[in-house]
Amino acid sequence: MSFSLFTYASVLVMLLSCSGSVDTAERKDGSVNTTAPAQPSDTTVYQSPETQIRLTNNSAVIKGAISPGDKPAISVYVDSAVTLSLKLQATDRNGNVRINQIKMPDGKPDGPFGMSIDYPVSQKGNYTIILGQNLMAGDPWTGNWVMTVAIK
Repeated sequence: MSFSLFTYASVLVMLLSCSGSVDTAERKDGSVNTTAPAQPSDTTVYQSPETQIRLTNNSAVIKGAISPGDKPAISVYVDSAVTLSLKLQATDRNGNVRINQIKMPDGKPDGPFGMSIDYPVSQKGNYTIILGQNLMAGDPWTGNWVMTVAIK
């Protein structure tokens, strides 16, 4: 019996890892289980205090964790785009995380924003995206997040 359970589990893992679609399932505890097509080389892991990302085909996926008081900062170089597109997602449906600010290459900040934005860019240089918790939206939260950054 344990051999067939092991075989079943192995086949299931292989099928999920080969899938090209994104499957989302809500668990009983309210968290969301997401299987994404991104490979490890396609995903940048956020590292404190600021992570500079490189875009592949004008986009990137960044993942990280946040605790109360954390303000992850992700920096991206923009040289010819018109729009900086950001889509942030918490790994559970009660996640309290948002795009707090976008700092322009000249140092001027803008924000706060929600969990997604198509932000018009007019300057060439490094844009810093600062994430944080919405202090007016609920209790402090510790959890994981995933953000897609694209330039258009």
